[in-house]
Amino acid sequence: MAIQRGNVSSRVEYYVFRKFSVRDILKAVRERKKEMRIIIAGDGKVGLALTRLLSQEGHDLVTIDSNRAVLERDMQQFDVMTVVGNCATMATLNEAKVQQAEVLIAATSADEINLLCCLTARKMNPTLHTIARVRSPEYREQLYMMRGEFGLSLIINPEREAAKEIFRLLQLPGFLKRETFAKGRVEIVELRVLERSPLENVILNHLPHVLGCKVLVCAVIRDGHALIPSGDTMLRRGDHIYVTAPVTVLSYLMKRLGITQKKIRHAMLIGGGRVSYYLAQMLIGADVHVKIIENNPQRSEQLAQMLPEAAIICADGANQEILEAEGLNETDALVTLTGIDEQNIITSMVGNAKGVPHIVTKVNRIMTTGMVETLPIGSVVSPKELCSANIVQYVRAMQHQTGAAVTLHRIADGRAEALEFIVNKQSKYIGEPLKNLRLTDQKPKEKKKAAGGHRTVTKKMDSAPARNEVDVRGMNLEEALMEVDAFIDHALMHNLNMLTIIHGKGTGILRNGIQQHLRRHKAVKSFRLGVYGEGESGVTIVELK
Repeated sequence: MAIQRGNVSSRVEYYVFRKFSVRDILKAVRERKKEMRIIIAGDGKVGLALTRLLSQEGHDLVTIDSNRAVLERDMQQFDVMTVVGNCATMATLNEAKVQQAEVLIAATSADEINLLCCLTARKMNPTLHTIARVRSPEYREQLYMMRGEFGLSLIINPEREAAKEIFRLLQLPGFLKRETFAKGRVEIVELRVLERSPLENVILNHLPHVLGCKVLVCAVIRDGHALIPSGDTMLRRGDHIYVTAPVTVLSYLMKRLGITQKKIRHAMLIGGGRVSYYLAQMLIGADVHVKIIENNPQRSEQLAQMLPEAAIICADGANQEILEAEGLNETDALVTLTGIDEQNIITSMVGNAKGVPHIVTKVNRIMTTGMVETLPIGSVVSPKELCSANIVQYVRAMQHQTGAAVTLHRIADGRAEALEFIVNKQSKYIGEPLKNLRLTDQKPKEKKKAAGGHRTVTKKMDSAPARNEVDVRGMNLEEALMEVDAFIDHALMHNLNMLTIIHGKGTGILRNGIQQHLRRHKAVKSFRLGVYGEGESGVTIVELK
């Protein structure tokens, strides 16, 4: 199969899956890359996540917040300009040089400030793209009607996006996560390889024969580490695998795996916040009987008025006796949606112990999502993570709108990425077989015969020559940790046991952060600072298990 040029009537879309791929993929599309000046107004959890993601791509970032302390945190971690002040005022926007910006993202905790910020900024710079986070359900209809008047390029509602994601998971239960590509025609789904599963101990080259259908395993999470598999990779019990397939194949795939697909008739939602409200609307529209358990009497009354077709129970959803009294054992789906992560996790574990077929758990803290993936709590959804991902996708589309459009999808809890490209007539890869594609400027290697029928467009870690040192100087801490993890995976593949991480002496932020990370790493036996002749305190020597 070779890449063909797309046109008005038809286009070829292809996907690249790569572990820690931000920097490598950007090299591949550098010819069309346009770095932008981006203003992020509001430096809370969403603002911080956006700063982290967009700074990795080399954009000129400005963060605005009224809290000087959080801005100082940004300056220590990232190469960004900061402005202290009210983001909705002309004086603050002038200081942020809004006239020179291409994108403004208003992500404060107040919808009204976000809207006023976008409106003011657009008046000061008519060509500016503005993105507003708006959470209140009351504003939804009128905002879409008045989108042009406000000059809004994109409206993001984290709670509604979370509800849509949960609804999609419940529509085709059995998958831990789902990610849609190609306007809904293709999806990536997450599955866990269980004991006695048809997938256990299967080599990927043999997968089409075992399943009776063609699917692509694009990423594997094993023992907390992300792997980009080859055709020779064997799946093991406990692996989390990411499978891409057309939507029409997914139902057949579930049947072949022996996963029941009983349609959900009854759903129990714990917590009556905005996500519950949006999700209940969607479920009721799909003829699902919805029961919401909310412990706040005032909020319960509001929900009863807004959702007359749902059963609203004013009670403590963390109380197991109440859950059982309200029919936990008979419900088809349990969705825990309170504002407390720990409560959501524990309640979901109770549901799992009671044999609830389908469970979805909301996790509010972004950095927590990867930590809970091994717990028996079903699928995990983070509204703030979804919000950040959607905004980054929009920025990516803007960045490449003059060339091959690129959309970023984060999978495996951010440890791997999928990039969606549209091949245009200027692409140098037209007519090139997919197996010959390279993502870096390295000299082409000798062509090898493709193994079996399993083909991926990847840059594999095990194809690189063995190396025992990595230099992370000049990176922020998050970039450095991703590079260290990729470096350790590389070393494990090549049976190396002594590694050198060059972080420099500097302020000690990189050194301390890396060493804290190494203490928790399952593959690390011990580590120490370098001695005289090794780099002393500017390097860390690592011994692997």
